[in-house]
Amino acid sequence: QKLVCKIRDQTGFGSQLHHLMYCFIVAYATRRTLILDSKDWAYSSEHGWTDVFQPLSSTCTKADHPIIWGSYHKIAKNVFLPRSWSYVPKLPQLPQAVPKDLADKLMAFHGYPFVWFVGHFVKYLMRPNAKMQSYIDSKSKGLSIQKPYVGIQVRRTDKLNSEAAFHALAEYMVHVEEWYEYQEVLGNHWERRVYIATD
Repeated sequence: QKLVCKIRDQTGFGSQLHHLMYCFIVAYATRRTLILDSKDWAYSSEHGWTDVFQPLSSTCTKADHPIIWGSYHKIAKNVFLPRSWSYVPKLPQLPQAVPKDLADKLMAFHGYPFVWFVGHFVKYLMRPNAKMQSYIDSKSKGLSIQKPYVGIQVRRTDKLNSEAAFHALAEYMVHVEEWYEYQEVLGNHWERRVYIATD
């Protein structure tokens, strides 16, 4: 059984990654193999996802005649999962859900189990291919970034007009400060550095 996920629309990369991550989690929860259809992807129409990242699988890459997720998805061999806002009713596997068999263990060692859980999916999805890894390596050689540092993303453009409230930089820094204070409790007295990504 397979689950097909398409990323062809003109939304931003983050939005597409969210959809792909949802598909991956639903495939995991329903014990299906995820098939990614990225033909005509806005960021690389020639080769799609694999022009930048490693393929999700080297052997299982196609699914014949998938039906749209709905009443018959449990018995269908291949299913197509539409964009997340089309899920009616909302799928129980969508964020911020964590699998029951992992929940107790995750809560015992992580303050935000969903972040740990979904982080592993994203890490797998975003494995750079050899060409991209070479590009990253060549560009990073000239940087003089010292470690450790806390990285934050400060969103300032389109999200403020439609989806998100404005948050002052000081609000972000509260969390940075907490992280460094926690590290000092553990005996790590590092110089405090912050990497800010913003638009």
